[in-house]
Amino acid sequence: MLKILSYLLAVVPFLIFVKAVFFRRSPVLKKAAEDFNRNVGYLSQAIVIGLGLAFAFFIVHKIFNQ
Repeated sequence: MLKILSYLLAVVPFLIFVKAVFFRRSPVLKKAAEDFNRNVGYLSQAIVIGLGLAFAFFIVHKIFNQ
């Protein structure tokens, strides 16, 4: 059992090397992923700001309509 585990651990650097060489992202895919992540960030910021403004409007509305 220990021998099998040691063989598996010896194969790990080779698998990492093969993955890095043959399965890397293309520059176009990398750029598209960066653009998508940036746009998702902008969307989440807009949602948080919208919720904050709605909450502020709710509080102001409750204060002035008592």
